[in-house]
Amino acid sequence: MMQCIRCCVYALIVCSMICTITLIEWHNKESRDNRSKHRLIMNSSHDNILPGLLLKCPWMKRNNTLHNYYTGHGKPLHIHTVDYMQVPKIASGTMKGCMRKIKKNMSLTMATFTYKDIPEKYMKYRTLEKPFPPLVLGGFSFGLADISNLSFAYFLVLREPYDRIISHYEHCRTRNTKDHICLHMNAKEVTVKQWAIHVGSYVFRQLFNNVLLCTTNYEHYIRKAALGLPYARTVRGELISTTTQLNMAEMQCWYKHKLYLDYYMTSSEHEAMLQYVLEHLEDWFTVVGLLNEYSMTLTLLQEAVKLPFATLCDPSSKHNENTRYNSTVTKTDMVDELRKQLINDNEVYKALYYDIRIYNKVEQIFHKQKTKYLEL
Repeated sequence: MMQCIRCCVYALIVCSMICTITLIEWHNKESRDNRSKHRLIMNSSHDNILPGLLLKCPWMKRNNTLHNYYTGHGKPLHIHTVDYMQVPKIASGTMKGCMRKIKKNMSLTMATFTYKDIPEKYMKYRTLEKPFPPLVLGGFSFGLADISNLSFAYFLVLREPYDRIISHYEHCRTRNTKDHICLHMNAKEVTVKQWAIHVGSYVFRQLFNNVLLCTTNYEHYIRKAALGLPYARTVRGELISTTTQLNMAEMQCWYKHKLYLDYYMTSSEHEAMLQYVLEHLEDWFTVVGLLNEYSMTLTLLQEAVKLPFATLCDPSSKHNENTRYNSTVTKTDMVDELRKQLINDNEVYKALYYDIRIYNKVEQIFHKQKTKYLEL
């Protein structure tokens, strides 16, 4: 009798386990199906929005760019200009110094496109008053190939977005308050959270770069945006409430891009723009790099564009370069504390969302590049 009862109990336990496993598998399948349906709906929505968005912002469709050297079709690239899209607080000064070394070593010419001279310099190249040199760099250099009939090999280096915004905040709070990226809010008077929300997804906007937004051509649109957005500030950080506070000559180019995007684009259009960017990164950038893989980034660049990036600039083989590169990683305890403040904050995540997605995609592309390079 007891043996019969035990058999029944065991049978019930086994049946219960089988049912539980079946239920879990069914639930997982439902979740996967729902996520797939959600992605299909989102992709369909983006496909519907994109044509109108490209009419509104035709400069999103980049021209004369060279595909990723490692993930493309594998044929040699015919490069006219190597263009470094410089992102603030990602060892950009080190890379700029590297390109100066290459310029001197190879007897090349180089042009920089900074916030100070971008509109005037852009117009000179646009009207063919000046030919593009072999080397170009700057925070506003992405998109220059659009006004050229020559092929551009763009490259960029990215850093984990939370770390970058903390470095940006500390730079503006303790060092250079006159730097263009430090204007429109005083970092000494705000928290790191407020700063992160103020700056937002900087890299995303760089990929949207349209120099004409920084000229008088778009002044009417920027004025309207500045008066229509409650957060808009003057270069001194004062909230804009009247037209008399608007000084378009002082307003920084990066900030004009921020106002334009936030005022004229809906959240659905922002998302469609992001998807468009993610789908085209490998078409636009010949090489993408990571700050935490800086030496490999230089090696990948050297192989792709046939210039001595690693030979002349690898920080692991030059003590003075290594010191400069590592100088951005200081005050570890303070950085950790600031990161804790940001990482679980939904408002900050929303502000950095586009840059986080772009960084994740660049990480994937970087590791594909690295794998292909090691197979050469």
